[in-house]
This record gives sequence, structure tokens and C-alpha cells, in this order.
Amino acid sequence: MKKVFNFPESPDPPFPYSQAVKAGPLVFTSGHLATDYRSGIIAEAAVDPQNPYIGPPAVTRQTCYIFGALGRLLRQAGSSLDNLVRVEQFITERDDAPGFVNARREFLANEPPTSSLLVAGGLELPDARILVEGIAVESEGPWKKEGFSDADVPVNARGGYSLAQRTGPFVFLPGNTASDFKTGIHPEARVDHTFWFERDIVKQTEFILKTRRIVLEAMGLSLTDVVQATIYVTNIADLPDLNVVWHRHFPNGGPAVTIVPVAGLAVAGSVVEISVIALDGSKERSRRIDTDKAPPPPFRAPHAVQAGPYLFLSGLTASDAHGLVREAAVDAKTPYYKSPVRLQAAYIFRNVAAICEAAGFAISDLVKCHTLLTDLNDMVGSFDIWRDAFPKHPPASTVVGVPAPLIVPGCRALQTWIAYSA
Repeated sequence: MKKVFNFPESPDPPFPYSQAVKAGPLVFTSGHLATDYRSGIIAEAAVDPQNPYIGPPAVTRQTCYIFGALGRLLRQAGSSLDNLVRVEQFITERDDAPGFVNARREFLANEPPTSSLLVAGGLELPDARILVEGIAVESEGPWKKEGFSDADVPVNARGGYSLAQRTGPFVFLPGNTASDFKTGIHPEARVDHTFWFERDIVKQTEFILKTRRIVLEAMGLSLTDVVQATIYVTNIADLPDLNVVWHRHFPNGGPAVTIVPVAGLAVAGSVVEISVIALDGSKERSRRIDTDKAPPPPFRAPHAVQAGPYLFLSGLTASDAHGLVREAAVDAKTPYYKSPVRLQAAYIFRNVAAICEAAGFAISDLVKCHTLLTDLNDMVGSFDIWRDAFPKHPPASTVVGVPAPLIVPGCRALQTWIAYSA
């Protein structure tokens, strides 16, 4: 069953999306900001411009407001902050990380969820300092949240969260960099730049995948059980080398993959962070979904992976093997007659529909969308398709600005989707 949740007192957002969607035992939230959609940052989370140095920092105020609102929303959906298994957070300034992390501890003290903290290129509001989204399991349902910290991984600390969270047939692993959480980049992943024989992206990706394999094997699984992976990179030009490493570990195509350029990662010197979701095959089956009605994704990844009743799509841009597709490109001779982002978003959505159809899912089964934009001025235009596609019960949504270029130059939008069909 799919059910949407919104605060009744909240004004309508600038485009149609749901603040949370319950899909089976899991609750997917939208990316939350400290806003009422009308006045920018909501008054109780805003810094007084006449007294900017009195009271907590802006990121602390916004963090407290967001987690307070998120807790109320999750309770409405039959879950709670304690039942979060995954959170993804974007900050706009790396220096805000300590203030955010310290404020978050007040809300996630009991068995913290797996987590990624990234530096975005921008958020929906100019004064927004932090965005938070999450996946939670319902409180009274058949699936329970189980933290896991027993794997012998080559790190000296674990960043204040479990190595993994298991719920039902799914295992959520945090976004990991190649860090030892003590000195920075782990010695195994360091490159001596005196010589030209090694690259950071190669050694760091190898180290991250090694630790993912150790954790999964300690839980009775393996890398072949990974159904979805998000790869955050600080330099999109590193992808060819990352591609080589990825194929060594996933020679048969592997999971659904989304590649996200970011403005910074948690550990200085990190060039890549990877988070994954795995499926326990003894509890649910997975299958690769491919269709000739959509261009193939990069990394030889599948168009999607179905994991039980959930469908995880690889990241989509308006591109094919030759680059930006012609039907989504604006004619340079008449550049002002069409909107580039509308063309690209419409093309992406046609492919989403084709992939869902190939998997036996419907558009109405979509429960969560991530939209990553190289220019946040494109935000409203990128959602024009939603009003017709989702006349009721729209998906949850997260929008983040990211550095250009995306994986294909000329692409302005990247989207990744999750669907659910009981």
C-alpha cells in the first residue's frame, strides 16, 4: 500500500510533491528545509539580521527545526526518528558540518541511522544551510531496525553510527569515504603524489569497496547482493578510472547506479563516497530490469533493479551513448523558443515510464524522486511534467543543486527514482 503524508497546516510547496510517502513497511521523506514555502527560512529558525551574533548559528537553528518537523511527520506516518535507517544530508558550507552534527545528536541519539553528509552546490532557498531526507521503517510493522557493528573493517572509528542497518530483507550501508576516521585518508588508500603510478580515485574506490565487502560478508551477504549504489564524486573527470574499478568488483553490471557530483565530502582529501543498499536473497528476490526503449545507463548498470516490491532506478539524464540527445537540445539558431530543462525533464520522464513498464510497474507506483540540478533556476521548469503525471498522491521529492558538469556535459538535470508495487 502507498500512502502520502503532509502537514495539514503547511502551505502548498511550489510544485506538487508529498512530504512523505509510506510504501509498504518503509517511509520515504522528501528533502526537508527549515521553511514554510512563503517567507524563506521560517522565523523560528532564522537569524535576526539586526543581531546576527546572538544565539545559535544558522545551521544549528535550521537543523533543530528540520528534525523537529521530521519527527512529527514520521509519527504521522507511523514511524519515528528512532526508526530512521538512512539519512542523506546536504550542507552548503563545509564549515557548517560541526554545528549540524552536534545539533543532530540531540535527535538521533538512539541507534543513529546510516548517513551521508555532502556539500551541495546549492539548496532551494538562498539562506538554507542544510537539507535532510530519510528512509524509515514503520514502528509497529513486521520489519524491525537492527544496527550492525561487528565487522572487522580497517578503520579506527566509525563516525558515530553503525556499519549497517538491517530492516526486513534490506541492508543499508552508510556513505563511506576511504577514511580511517583518525588521520584522514586511510594509509591503504593514500597516494604518494611524488610519483605518477597511482590515482586517488582508484585507491579510494578500491578501499571503499573492500570495506563494503567485509561488512556485507560479516552479515552473510556479498557485493553481488547490492541492489542500489549512489556514488558521490568531487571531480566528474575521475569517472573513467572509477569505471574500471567498478567493473572489477561488479563484472556483470551490478546494482542500479546514480553518480552525483558534489562540492565537497566529509574528509579532506576524499574524492569519492559510496553508499549502498543490499538485499538478503534468502528473504526476497531481486532481478535486473533492462529495456530497449531507454538508452543504457553508464557503468553497464541496469536501468533498474527490482528488489521485492521495490524498484530502484539508475540515475537518468537526457543523454544516450552519443551525449545530450537531440530531442532534448535547444536549437542554437532559435535558443529562446524552448526551455532546455523542460525538454530534458520530459525526455527523462518518458524513460522513467518505459523502465517502470518493463518492470511491470506504473507511474502511479513512483514514491521518491531525487532531482539534481546544475542551475537551481531550472527547478520549477524541471517539475512542470509532475502536474499532469501525478494528479494525486505525488512522490516525495528532494532537490539539490550540484556542480556542473553532470556525467554528460550539456545535461542540466539528473533524476533517480524509487517505485513500489505491492
